Amino acid sequence: DRVNGMYGKYLLDLEDLAKENDYEATANAGLMAACRDAGGGTLKTIPYQPNVFAFFYNKDLFEQAGIEEFPQTWEEFWDCCEKLQARAITPLGLHTEGTGWSAMLLATAEMADSEEGAAFMNELYPGSYQKDCIYHMADTLQKLYKYTTKDAMNADFDVAYNNFIAGKSAMLANGYWMIDQLPEEFREKVRFSPFPGNKLISSPETFGWAVVDSYSDEVKQGAVEFLKFRTKKNKKLKEDLFSQDQNTSRLLQDYIRAYCGQPQIVPNYQVKWNSVLQESTLGEALPALAQKKITQADFVRMLTESIMESKKEE
Repeated sequence: DRVNGMYGKYLLDLEDLAKENDYEATANAGLMAACRDAGGGTLKTIPYQPNVFAFFYNKDLFEQAGIEEFPQTWEEFWDCCEKLQARAITPLGLHTEGTGWSAMLLATAEMADSEEGAAFMNELYPGSYQKDCIYHMADTLQKLYKYTTKDAMNADFDVAYNNFIAGKSAMLANGYWMIDQLPEEFREKVRFSPFPGNKLISSPETFGWAVVDSYSDEVKQGAVEFLKFRTKKNKKLKEDLFSQDQNTSRLLQDYIRAYCGQPQIVPNYQVKWNSVLQESTLGEALPALAQKKITQADFVRMLTESIMESKKEE
């Protein structure tokens, strides 16, 4: 969005490049659509097919609570949290520092269940957070923190992660890279699922390739050749990943199914919202909201005030 919005008129049309290299045969349709949308209907950036973010969950703890599969709707998700908690199992690994990553992934994915929320998540640097969907997100955040560990307040992601791998919480939202980070002996207990509603969060805006049209034909041709190399290499990596046989881990099989299951791609809030909100406002507002030291209206007001603070820093 940043590149297309600020420099779109200077970028080369890459539709032919994508077609000639059959890029969409292995590309995620949602990411390609997001890039075309950002380019005004034309492909001006090639998405680098980045990691997607969703849910890791402890299958053993689910079974202890009598839950046979990961919830498919948000109503089922809240019911799942209640069932886990009723069995003295903490449902969620959460934290409030570091932009409140895990909680914010959940809350924005849930917000995107509505038409207004999905549209808002596609806005770059919103001019106001005084929206019904943001009030809804604030309510969701308060509910989420009812189902987490006592040490989640003013804690970083490491606290949420360590609680998860210690079996102290049943679910943790994070990215694909965590598959390789999980302790080997614990990995067999863990499964991966899209957010309810078949949603994945991703950041195609931060992983795109583009060619500036104002350079000489020679330079542009060199850039296009480089993109051909990158797209072919990326295609080969994905083909290798998705062609792995059934002997691969259940966790990786889960990820492949989620990625290939035509999910709704929700943009990552970290590439959409201003830096003051992320680096300052959320760290102050999230624990206060979670502990009901401020109201949902206060939370929304603080998000909106971050816009003016961000403009002062420009």
